[in-house]
Amino acid sequence: MQMQYSSEKPRLSLHNSLFLNLQEFIFSFFHGTEFEDFRMLQYPKLQVLKIPYQCPRPQYMMKFLENNGKNLKKFYTDENNKDLSLSIAKFCPNLKSLFVILNNGEIDILKTIFISCQYLESIKIWCGKGYFSEFLSEKEVLETVAKYSPNNFCELKIYNCSNSDVFPGDLESFFISWGERTPKKLLSLIILVDDADYYYDYISSETLEIIGKYEDLDDGDLNKKILKS
Repeated sequence: MQMQYSSEKPRLSLHNSLFLNLQEFIFSFFHGTEFEDFRMLQYPKLQVLKIPYQCPRPQYMMKFLENNGKNLKKFYTDENNKDLSLSIAKFCPNLKSLFVILNNGEIDILKTIFISCQYLESIKIWCGKGYFSEFLSEKEVLETVAKYSPNNFCELKIYNCSNSDVFPGDLESFFISWGERTPKKLLSLIILVDDADYYYDYISSETLEIIGKYEDLDDGDLNKKILKS
């Protein structure tokens, strides 16, 4: 059972017993709301939770994860709150796919998520400097993925809000570290950009050569894509 709850739709009771079998919940709000009821909701079979816009207050969201996070397989949120991010590691041990926004200086939270969520296969991360916030650096994300991501991890999506801080040597070190992991796993590295043509103009020929080198290896360490966000 799937449900999309939006601020554009008439208000309905999310406590309805009809939702006990709910497996996917998309919660879309564009206008300010505390949505206190969110902390009391219990969906014992929920596997997918997406909150693409405004999130309920972090403390309500954390209580929701405490109630419902155990069975979650996918969780996407645009909220970049430190305590909420830590609650993902605490209450969602069975996640396979995650989109979370972490601020600069919060790389230890990413490590904690990797260590706690041992079934995680895919993560989407924002990097660089935005208009109002500074996020994790692309370099430290790559280093953390190579060292701490769980054995099943196979897909890294990076949306960089500014120019990449990764030099060719950093990139090659990451690929070498990834190739030395056991068991070996093909990595899909997906770079999300606003302008793919600009990205290719900006990136150095040496970096492109390194990417091509590891794409072409017989043991298939890397599958790389540059996509428009």
